[in-house]
Formats: sequence, structure tokens, C-alpha cells
Amino acid sequence: MNIDDGKKSRAALKSYFVKNAIPTEQQFAQLMDSVLNQRDDGLVKVAGDPLAIEAVGDVTSFKKALNFYTQLSDNDPAWTVSLRPRNNPADPQTGRAGLSINDAAGNSRLAIDAANGRVGIGVIAPAEALDVAGRIKAGPLAIGPWPANPGPFAFVGASTLDQTQAGNYALLQELTGAGAGRTYVNSPLDIRFRIKNADCMVLASSGNNVGHLGIGVSPSKARLEVNGMVGNTVALFGGDQQGISLVASWPTVGINCYFSGGWKAIQPGWCGMIDVNQDSGGMQFYVNPARANAADAALTPQNRFAVHADGKLFSPMWKATHVLNQRQGPMPVSGTFVSGGGTLVIIFSGSGFATIGTNIGLALQIDGGTVATTRAFTNEPSSHKAFTTNILVQGNVAAGNHTINLIPLVNTLSDGNDWYNVTVLELPF
Repeated sequence: MNIDDGKKSRAALKSYFVKNAIPTEQQFAQLMDSVLNQRDDGLVKVAGDPLAIEAVGDVTSFKKALNFYTQLSDNDPAWTVSLRPRNNPADPQTGRAGLSINDAAGNSRLAIDAANGRVGIGVIAPAEALDVAGRIKAGPLAIGPWPANPGPFAFVGASTLDQTQAGNYALLQELTGAGAGRTYVNSPLDIRFRIKNADCMVLASSGNNVGHLGIGVSPSKARLEVNGMVGNTVALFGGDQQGISLVASWPTVGINCYFSGGWKAIQPGWCGMIDVNQDSGGMQFYVNPARANAADAALTPQNRFAVHADGKLFSPMWKATHVLNQRQGPMPVSGTFVSGGGTLVIIFSGSGFATIGTNIGLALQIDGGTVATTRAFTNEPSSHKAFTTNILVQGNVAAGNHTINLIPLVNTLSDGNDWYNVTVLELPF
């Protein structure tokens, strides 16, 4: 900084006024020019008020109010307090009213916007109460642009980690382009979601478990592991649609149903489940006998089919009934059975005789209607003959109680020396 030669040091001024010296007009002028003048120098101290400093320059200037020099012999101040900082130090049109601390090049480093009182660090028109152009470190926390200024992302991370390394940020959000707003959560180790400081969900990133998700557990066995359940339901897929549930304790897959104090429908519709019986080892298939009319409707599933641990099959619709077992005559003879409805295989036989040589036999009736016959030919009068064993496949049988009657065909006689058998096999289709 250049100091006017007319402004003298105190030592020089004192020498003008030593004893017996007669100061000249010029020396008096130098004394006056060497001290501050409240009218001429823009610095006023009014009684009862603090020191007042007037900024210099016209309305397009920086309106500098105070310069700080490391030493006065420097060409430029190290810092300047100005009242009209500029976004671009070289462009007067980018100036804005405010209080700013500028560096030697005129760049605003800290500013308070006169219009709203917002504070900007490296920003003269802050958009928020505090607006920082660049990264912020607050203790162990680091936030700001990523990977570096200006950066296409905003990040949050630990200041104790090297945030120039791509794998160390915690939260990243894209700023521009088609991906603007896309958010990334990241960790150099694993990501843990907590409630009351307890792990509820863990996304692993170590060993062979990278990307494995554990709910209530650190995953080590599968891409998704869940520990814990609601009721007995570990997971439910679908929710507002007909879906699937996974049930623990007695491992079961629920189809449009889940277990919580009892089986319930996920949504209206047909419901069923598949489990492995932990007592017998069989795989069991259940179906609710009626369609659920509402979400969460209570269900009463029925066991419809099972594969036992030894490979044998079971179905309540698949059974054998001896309706007649060595029933002694004469005809007609009858018996009853209960069917679940569907397809029946009926095996029947009997015997009889005639007084002449002729065809003889019997007819099988179900609920009074003839559905099959069996016959034999005899040419020996009064000789008892066994009728050919017949196998009938009868479909579309209604569920419920049924009666089978064996009645003689024309010319057929029978007595206590004749025997009759009827076996019903019920198929599960």
C-alpha cells in the first residue's frame, strides 16, 4: 500500500514542535493530514454511538469499508470488509448488497445477504439460512458435493474416512440429468437398519455374502434370511393382491393365506397351503373348502392330499370300502357306503343257478338305478355258477350316502348257497 508522503510519522511530527522550534505552515499542514478527520475521512465517532465507517466507491463498486494488511508495504490487503460483494469479482453487475469478507482477489469468503440475513460461505446470494459452496465438516460428519467440487452428486459421510474413495460415502443423491434425485445408500462394510439401537435389518457386504439381506439376523446362509415372525408368519408377498406367505414353527407355504392366531386370507379368493409334517415327515396339501370373501377372513383348511415320507400317497378322497364281503344270499342283497363324490371303481361278483340251461347273472344298482351287470351261462339245471367278476368305472358320483343293490337277472335264482362281494374304490378325481 502506498502512503501519501505528506503523512508523517509521529517522530517526524514531534520534531516540528520541540522547544524553541517555530513550525511552518507546511508542517502544520502535515500534522493535520497525518491524523483522521471525521468529516473528510469517512470515519465518525458521535458521542454515545459506536465508531462509524463509511464505505468507499460508487454504487457499482465493492463498497469497501475496511482493509486488513499483513503488512502495510503489501500491494493488496489480505482481507477486505465490503458492503457490496460480487459473485464474479471482475463483473460489477454481479454485486449484491450485504456484509462480506473478501480475499485479496475480491472473492467473497463469508457473506450476510442484506435482503434476508442468510449466511453464505463462498456464496453471496445464499438460498438457505446457511449456504455453503463446497463440503462441510462438522466433527466426524462430512457433507457436500461428490466426488469433488462441483461434483454431480451430493453426499453425506464420515469425515474420518477418505471421501475421495468411491466406496466410503454413506448417502449419495444425483443432482442433474435423467437421474436427478436418484438416491444411493452405501457402506464400505455393511448397512444396518436399527430401531431403538437394535439391528432390525442388515445388508451384508463381507466375504461371499455381498448383497445378502438379513431381517432380524446377519445373513450367512442365503440371499434373504428372516429371523422372527408375526404370529407364525415370517414373510408375506402380495399384501394388496392375492399372494403367498412363509410360515415358521411348522414350516408352511400359504397360498393367499397367512397364519396369525389362525389361518386367514390375504385377500378374497381361494386359499390353500403346503407343509411338511414335523412329526411324520409327510408333505401335506390343504385347501379351504370355500372361497374367502374378504381379506383376513378366518379359514378352516382341510387336508386334501399328502405324500408320506415313505412315498405313499394319501387323500381323503382315495379310499376302499367293502360294501358286501362274502354276503350270503339269496338276492336281492344290499349295502351302503359314503362317498366324497367323483369317480368310483366298483368291483363286484356273485353266484346263482337256473332250472334250465340259460344265461344267468345279476344287476348292480346304485341308489335304485342299474349301472352294470355280470353274467354266466349254465347248462346244468339247479347247479350254482359263479358270475364273472366285473369292474365298473362310474364317474360323476355325488358326495354323500349311497345304497348298492344286487338283483337277479331274468331266469336267475339264488339261495343261501350263493355269495356276493362288492368293493368300492374311490379315486381323488
